[in-house]
Amino acid sequence: MNEVYKRPETQEEPKIITLEKSFEDGRKSEISYCPELGGTITSIKINGVEILRGDPNSLKGEKKRGGIPIMFPNAGPLKEMLEGATEILEQHGPVNKSDEWENKTDENGNELIEELEGEKSASYPYEQYLLRIISEIEEDGSVLLTQEVQNNSDKEMPISMGFHPYFAVPKGEKNNVEIDFGGNEKVNSKIRENYKACLGGETIMIDRSELEDSEGNWDVKIKIPGNDTIILDVSKEYENIWIWSMESEETDEDDFICVEPVLRGPGGLTDNPEIVEPHENFTGTVKFGMAKE
Repeated sequence: MNEVYKRPETQEEPKIITLEKSFEDGRKSEISYCPELGGTITSIKINGVEILRGDPNSLKGEKKRGGIPIMFPNAGPLKEMLEGATEILEQHGPVNKSDEWENKTDENGNELIEELEGEKSASYPYEQYLLRIISEIEEDGSVLLTQEVQNNSDKEMPISMGFHPYFAVPKGEKNNVEIDFGGNEKVNSKIRENYKACLGGETIMIDRSELEDSEGNWDVKIKIPGNDTIILDVSKEYENIWIWSMESEETDEDDFICVEPVLRGPGGLTDNPEIVEPHENFTGTVKFGMAKE
C-alpha cells in the first residue's frame, strides 16, 4: 500500500472538469476530476467543505498523494499472474496512470461521467470493456460515485477494483482521527489497536464478514479534528475496506488518512475475483457525506 502513484508529467496545467450544484439556502457542493491524471477525482467539496487532500498541481509528478485515484482491475499488489497473462499487474492496476480517460459529461446534465476503454495487455489479457466513473450531487450536498464496468466481450472478466480516497487531515492531527464502523465495537476496537501501526504504513483490513450486519451497506464515520464528520455509505459489492496512512512527510501540506473501499481482500483478483459475465455490467457505489457536529 505504500507505493507512490506516478502521474504523467505535462507541459501545461492539467485540465480539471468540475460538476457543481448550488442550493437555495446558499450551500454549494462540487466534484472535480482530471482525465489526463489517470481519471483521478481531484476534489470533493460537500456544502463548501473540501474533504480530499491535494489540489490538481499537487497530484502531478511522482511523489504526491491526493484526491481519489481509481484502482482497476486490482486493488493492492499481486503475487501471481492472471491466467493468459505474461506479466504480473502492477499495484492498484494501470488505469490511474492512463491519460486516455474521456469526458462523457453532457453539458446540460446532472452527472459527471468519465470513461476509459479497456485494451488487452500483457498483464490483463481482456479487451472490449469499458470502465466508467459517474459522479452525482444529491440534495443534501453529498456526492455519489458509481464505479461501473461494462464487459462487451464474449469472455468472462475478473475484477477486484476500488477507490483510494486521500482524506485531508490538518498537520499534527492524524493521531486524533476517529473512525467508526457503524458502532460495531469489535471492528472499532481492531482499528484502535492497530491505528499506530497504520500511521507507520501498515494497512488495517476490514472484511464485511466482521460486521454485525453483513448484508447492508457499510456505514463509516471519519471524525477529523477541525472538520465535520465525513460519512461513507459504501455499497455491499465492496467486501473490504482498507485503512492506511504513512509517517508524516516534512512538508507544509495537510496530512492524510485513506479509507479505501475495495471489492476483495489482498490478492483478490487472482484468488477470489468478482466475475463480470459476457455482455453484462457490474457496479458499486460510494456516497461521501458530512454530518454537523
